[in-house]
Amino acid sequence: MIFAFHTRIHLNASYWIFNNFVSMGAVFMTAFFMLSGFSLFVNHAETCLYQKKNIKTFWIKRIIGIIPMYYICGLIYALSPFDPDPVWQRILIAPVELLGIQSDFDGLFGHSHNGGTWFISCIIICYIAYPFLQEFIKMTSVRVRKICFIICICILLYAPLVQHVFETGSIYSNPFFRCLEFFIGMLLAAYKQDVSKKSKEVLYNWVTVIIATVIMFIGVSVGIRFGVGAGNYMLYSWICLPCFCLILFGLSGIKFKQRENRLLKMICSASYVIFLSQLYSNFICKKIIAFNGIRNNGIILLLGWGVGIGITIGLRIIEKPLTHSLKKRLLGISGDRHC
Repeated sequence: MIFAFHTRIHLNASYWIFNNFVSMGAVFMTAFFMLSGFSLFVNHAETCLYQKKNIKTFWIKRIIGIIPMYYICGLIYALSPFDPDPVWQRILIAPVELLGIQSDFDGLFGHSHNGGTWFISCIIICYIAYPFLQEFIKMTSVRVRKICFIICICILLYAPLVQHVFETGSIYSNPFFRCLEFFIGMLLAAYKQDVSKKSKEVLYNWVTVIIATVIMFIGVSVGIRFGVGAGNYMLYSWICLPCFCLILFGLSGIKFKQRENRLLKMICSASYVIFLSQLYSNFICKKIIAFNGIRNNGIILLLGWGVGIGITIGLRIIEKPLTHSLKKRLLGISGDRHC
């Protein structure tokens, strides 16, 4: 959905009856942060992250998973014609990019590669906080978790109203709100352990996923059709946030065959570079479309997705051995990066 959203806004690709929904595809970044917190808790809940060795291993794995490719892609971007900023600005902003704190500065979204890497700045903070949040969740009661969940939901639904009424700066790339989404994902994963067997039978299946997706599609499409908050992606949390909660629950209860699992793991291992590929793909496609005067929507779609997939494969060829080498060197283990 994020990839489709970018081809829609940058290349003017048409997705027919799905255009309104795809034009708000950025709402799926909320799902991204929720899924990140959810999957980490599922994988690490049994690990005692208050122990020095475990927390060190956790952070090193996260660093290996995101920082090397972030630096490589950022350097390529800064040294290429993709970056519209003058050289002196690229040099001035370099420390901010190296530290991954660009999202803490309001207004840097349109500079350097931040329009495509802002989420890394937010996820770094989430990863730093994760061990402490996990141990907090584990030592609190179900009642306290529910209170935390309600508070986080209320803040996320309230904040875009304040932004809209008082015309404040965008909160789309704000680390605070993205961390709340991440925390909600963790709380959902923890709540999964406390759900009754009967509730699991109702929630954890394809029916839940399909119903929530249909509700979200209709709600977002109708809202945009009538011009409600177009471009205010966080405002649509009123529709998407509860739907994403249900989708996460539903998908977490679905089992796949071994062959399907292998495919999912392969796509998962490439998910990070799929995001990074969009730093270049739409820029390249714009040039090709303008140079050749392409107007055919089918060709634009094939070009947008084809170039993106091609760059993804190229970045994956770099990422896989690099990650393997760093894990072996720093942790003495091998294998692909996990979510």
